[in-house]
Amino acid sequence: MQRTRFPAEGSARLERSSRYQEIQPEQLIRWATVPKGAVVLDVGCGSGFFTRAAAVIAGETGRVIGLDVNWEMLRQAARLTRERQVLWVQSEDHSFPLATNSVDAVVLGFVLHEVQEPRPFLSEVRRVLRDGGKLLVVEWAKREEDRGPAVQERISEKELRRLLAEQGFATGSVRAVGQSYYAAIAEKIAIRCCGFVSPAPRMQR
Repeated sequence: MQRTRFPAEGSARLERSSRYQEIQPEQLIRWATVPKGAVVLDVGCGSGFFTRAAAVIAGETGRVIGLDVNWEMLRQAARLTRERQVLWVQSEDHSFPLATNSVDAVVLGFVLHEVQEPRPFLSEVRRVLRDGGKLLVVEWAKREEDRGPAVQERISEKELRRLLAEQGFATGSVRAVGQSYYAAIAEKIAIRCCGFVSPAPRMQR
């Protein structure tokens, strides 16, 4: 997971009120059918834009983990957050300090296009997600614009579906978000082998 585009000193850009109005993170997490009491992991959480929204939806009985490689960004996110059920955790690339099958839902908000090796990254997402757990991906639409990442760095809906299918996810609904983004909901599916249902093997790194 690479978080090079938004260093901690630029986190104010992520917290603009206009960005909240356009993306409406709480609505997206509610759309992903994250229930009250859920354990939610926000990978590449940055300033906590989606983390705080997940905390509202999961409620006081839930638990939300904001994960990022940038410790200073995590410190800033903690300062912006009032919800007590949020835990901030620093991680390494493609290696999350969490138990297997330990979370009910994962949020990837504008993260996947920044990942240099998406397959081992998504394998790690799958590892920590419980069977049947939900994955919410929010990304830039793949088209030329005067803002955001270059078009060649963006991930199309077709490319996203293929990547997720390769790692054992079934993509369901996809919707446009604001003027420049889209969101997709996927579910972790079990792999059947010899009549038994088992998680996909963890990729070697």
